[in-house]
Amino acid sequence: MARRRPGPVGRRPRGRQTGWRVAGLDLSAVAPAAAAQRHRGPAYLQASVLSLPLQSSSFDADLDRGCFHYLAPGDRPGYALELHRVLRPGGRLLLRASLRSAGMRNDIDEDVILAAFAGWRVELMQRTRIPSDTRSLDVLPVRLTA
Repeated sequence: MARRRPGPVGRRPRGRQTGWRVAGLDLSAVAPAAAAQRHRGPAYLQASVLSLPLQSSSFDADLDRGCFHYLAPGDRPGYALELHRVLRPGGRLLLRASLRSAGMRNDIDEDVILAAFAGWRVELMQRTRIPSDTRSLDVLPVRLTA
């Protein structure tokens, strides 16, 4: 999928400022390359979220700011399993699931999240609106523990 500008992986990796080792991932080759030029230090990878090139139990947390809601319904459980694999026991996922994709209402709701992440502990899940660059987004922020 082509993008006009780098996606979330291209933004400043704030976790690194607190001593965390940070990795950014995108399906496109463009976003990781652009991010690596602007922000030295973190690892930037081109990969599918369904097959992460990462060691098992190697991360404390994952932040999804724009992936889950674009996955095909049949890929969502595999995504959850792959994240569970790379997170350490008790690792956390912070998920911002958009309730619209390309301006159209998608199928994301609380039941979809619970089904995809069956076996995870849901700590927070609440619909809200957040400002974006050009509009407000209807989102479902979710905090889960593997």
